[in-house]
Amino acid sequence: MGTHGVQIRILTPMDNKITKVALYINKKYNQIEIKPFTNQQTISSIIITSDGKFSLVIELKDEEIPSFIDSIRLAVYSNVTSNVWTYTTLFENLWVQSDITV
Repeated sequence: MGTHGVQIRILTPMDNKITKVALYINKKYNQIEIKPFTNQQTISSIIITSDGKFSLVIELKDEEIPSFIDSIRLAVYSNVTSNVWTYTTLFENLWVQSDITV
């Protein structure tokens, strides 16, 4: 955990460039853990949850668009417990699955 008790976990597809950055971050910052996401399908969503209190889901229309803002199709923020729980559970399952497939 970081000095403020913040723990950050990131699942991302890996290529050589991302792997180098991930190794650097994992070594330099104890509170950040980055693991490869090896799903066969193209990732088109970003899911952020925080302490079971809120979630932000961003759906991308095209990952090839250089501007992140222009690549967003839809973004939904929620502080409804059932919505947050759903996305937290999804992330936790993907996190555990990444341990199995690595």
